[in-house]
Amino acid sequence: MIRPWYPSFRSVSAAVAPATVERELDRAGGLVDPDQARAVRALCAPGGSVRAVLAPAGYGKTVMAHVAANCAAADGRPVLAVATTAKAVAELDSAGLAARTIAQFRLDASGTSLPAGTVVI
Repeated sequence: MIRPWYPSFRSVSAAVAPATVERELDRAGGLVDPDQARAVRALCAPGGSVRAVLAPAGYGKTVMAHVAANCAAADGRPVLAVATTAKAVAELDSAGLAARTIAQFRLDASGTSLPAGTVVI
């Protein structure tokens, strides 16, 4: 089972429009099982601005992250995907989510800040 986790931070993010979330889940079709759909809805709901999804390997976290990123992008939010290793970046890329390593992002973003509302995956 995929379980979203919310640390207790003061910063709160606004919800992605529920109609947008449902449309993106419909577009994903059979790729998203009920647990993944619940996780996408939870990630797109209002709440803490830092969230994590915990599940064992093979539970579809990458597909779920891609659908959640599509929801955020469709709602007009900038989306940035990062991963710790080149292998993880390749996995995100193969799922259709353009990503880069955290080290590369750090080099690219040196001296700049992210636009307000950016969703980082």
